[in-house]
Amino acid sequence: MEAAVRLLAARADLGPVGLFGYSAAGWVMPRVAAADSAVAFVVMLVGPAEPLAEQQARTTVMFMQASGTPFSEADYAAAFEYQLQTVRLAQENAPWAAFERINAPARAARWAEHALIPDSIDTPDLDYVRRNRGFDAPPWARVRVPVLAIFGGSDPIVPPEPNATVLRRALAANADVSVHVLPGADHTLARPGASVGQGEWPARFYRPWTRSPHLFDLLREWFERRSGFGD
Repeated sequence: MEAAVRLLAARADLGPVGLFGYSAAGWVMPRVAAADSAVAFVVMLVGPAEPLAEQQARTTVMFMQASGTPFSEADYAAAFEYQLQTVRLAQENAPWAAFERINAPARAARWAEHALIPDSIDTPDLDYVRRNRGFDAPPWARVRVPVLAIFGGSDPIVPPEPNATVLRRALAANADVSVHVLPGADHTLARPGASVGQGEWPARFYRPWTRSPHLFDLLREWFERRSGFGD
């Protein structure tokens, strides 16, 4: 990403160069924007403001809440702590025995089906975490360029709260910050009914035109208000 910014910034035929990213880009873009003065703006769609471990743990709780099954506060706390530990063990490249010590009670818990419980050290979920072990708290506090962040109000992957609150707090010293939550939108920023059919692809597919119309209005208006961005 850094090389792409430098390449584009060196071109005289282009205007301001910014970063536009989705989901996990929320961990990457602030690092680049904070370190490279060539970055003129950041637009983040459903990007986490929390570290990876907390984000994964909160997703598990969100899935539990959306399931319709009644869970106690102790269940939510136990599931959150389990997922937090799982991610941290993967980030530390811990041996499989360390995972199995916490997996056994997790598999027996009422909330097991809603958690990411790995069945081997090579499971894709753990591989994803290991490859992204640097995804700690994003350095938004050091970003001084204009920032537009958009969250989905019904997003269970990157829930708007606490992410929007964390982001606003981190960017408190930034004079140009716009944070929006689109009611009813999910992690694709689509309205309910965006995914149709049953099962996996191609029986189940996504209709991109079901994205919230407010998304495109926000993007257009935000760029038009900033000199040179909408030209």
